[in-house]
Amino acid sequence: MRIDVNCSLGRWPFARFEQNTPEALRAHLAAEGIAQALVWPLEAALFPDPHVCSLELATALRDMDSLHAVPVIDPTLSNWEECLSACGEQACVRAARVLPNYHRYTLADESVHELARKLVASKSVLMIQMRVEDERNQYPLMKIPGVSVDDVLSLTVAFPELSILCLCPYLGEARRLVAESTSVCIGTSFCESANSLHLLLGSMPAERLLFGSHTPVLYTRANSMKLDCAEISDEDRARISHGNARRLFFSRPSERLG
Repeated sequence: MRIDVNCSLGRWPFARFEQNTPEALRAHLAAEGIAQALVWPLEAALFPDPHVCSLELATALRDMDSLHAVPVIDPTLSNWEECLSACGEQACVRAARVLPNYHRYTLADESVHELARKLVASKSVLMIQMRVEDERNQYPLMKIPGVSVDDVLSLTVAFPELSILCLCPYLGEARRLVAESTSVCIGTSFCESANSLHLLLGSMPAERLLFGSHTPVLYTRANSMKLDCAEISDEDRARISHGNARRLFFSRPSERLG
């Protein structure tokens, strides 16, 4: 079994994806051995009101048993609580994703702290999209820097009980996030090196790593092979592939973080 914590659905102005419907995405992931996936609306990164995209995705995936919508929340907008509540009513996972670098705020913003307090109270996970694209591959007139690691770490100090999953950090960022916090977990996409997972496990426990392919922005097969070919124990492979995600997102709230 494999649970993918980092998939998206929707249009992107700089690429064309074959996995452009829920059915196509589900079939593609199943062919790669992925049984469950957490999905966010890709268009929300650039749409004026990302909550529109989040609500549309929640409706589209409502009857899907393997694709689970995660709303993109912009806490600087006045309707964010309504969106979080409406999406939460349809979701089986308690989580919210933020893209501060695209929506032009920082994690130090008081509105983010309001969201954090809400998530702590509901035992939900804050998913921070560190980047959507490798900065080297971005369209020249639209350069978006990654989320600051310092900002993430400051948020962990302000809210030590908040469960945070950082998605698409670079290898060095991932190491620092885990070394300097106790509440941050890491998605595996964008952590690239020879034998990446073996290298990561040299500086962090397997309990802090979750498989994420970043489909369709990145190739699903490449990220699956990173896990399949890693020189790590079967126990650690199971934790990364599905065990940690099941504990963080699908277990009872009191069991999410050990």
